Amino acid sequence: MIRTHIKKVLREALGVPKNQVETSVEIYKKIMEIIPKNYDIEKLDGFKKKFTGVFEVGDITFNHVNFEIDIEGIGSELDLIGMATSEKSRLSNDFKLEKLTTGTFNISFRYGVTTETTGEDLIRDMITDKLEYIGSISHELKHFYDNRKIGPTPLKKRIKYETASSRAFGNITPINEFIHYITTQMPLKV
Repeated sequence: MIRTHIKKVLREALGVPKNQVETSVEIYKKIMEIIPKNYDIEKLDGFKKKFTGVFEVGDITFNHVNFEIDIEGIGSELDLIGMATSEKSRLSNDFKLEKLTTGTFNISFRYGVTTETTGEDLIRDMITDKLEYIGSISHELKHFYDNRKIGPTPLKKRIKYETASSRAFGNITPINEFIHYITTQMPLKV
């Protein structure tokens, strides 16, 4: 009883909405079920699948998840580069981004892969790095939740966030691959 109360107090203090972790685990499991094991990188790149359920984060309930895989580059190993969530938005007259909310959570996994990578390899990576995947899904769910709670975001603030959190350089694949390999393959000197 005391342990449950302490967990609740800690989550509230840290700003973690109710069911965020549990919903992240549920989405993680469903994604593992829908990735086709026998797909090669050509079929995996741009793979999209929608699944349904009753998902709750805080006081927000949604029923649909759109999942997508993006292959960012081919290298010497399989690497989860990142995850992202997206929603349609419009720019208001006072330069704020207003989310056009729906009952759908969009999530994409971005990978660097080898030429031999298959869907089974992605699933194996999800099992090996389970906590990283669940934590990243949870992070994206928090963005989804915040977009519904916080309201319109000033454009300047959103641009700063995108710039700070992105290692990508537009849709220029060679430069993005270069940035990826520099940040993941080069030893850090301290």
